[in-house]
Amino acid sequence: MKKIIDNGLIIDVDDILTRKLHANPDYYVCQCSYCRNFCLTIKRNISKDLLKLIEDLGIDIQKPSEAVEFGMKNKMVHYIVDYHFVGGYDISTYSKNELNTETLDYAFFKNDKSLADKSFDPYDIVALRVNVHLPWNLKEDYEV
Repeated sequence: MKKIIDNGLIIDVDDILTRKLHANPDYYVCQCSYCRNFCLTIKRNISKDLLKLIEDLGIDIQKPSEAVEFGMKNKMVHYIVDYHFVGGYDISTYSKNELNTETLDYAFFKNDKSLADKSFDPYDIVALRVNVHLPWNLKEDYEV
């Protein structure tokens, strides 16, 4: 386990095991058009600080546990996405318990396995929920 400090939150993460689980060829990634667009555009359209945090946690940014699309505004698709990593955090160092969907934001949720790939089942995990707006870059039309 290694320690990462993010805005005062002390996170214990097994980034090596998390990378191994994300690299599993059976790791499920949805192939609907919204998820394919997300995977195509996320790395180029996320802040460098958040990308570094995701990579430091051992997460493959193109393998979300769940990506939910909430419509398009000003040619940008609104997504709320869950990622999972093996680890935990001291709840006393963390005051955020919800996601601010009005800003590009993220939040952590301890032991939320509801959307995690089944390969995470035997481990203590944390969900990283990300709120992001991305361009539609697929050749197929965006469907409402």
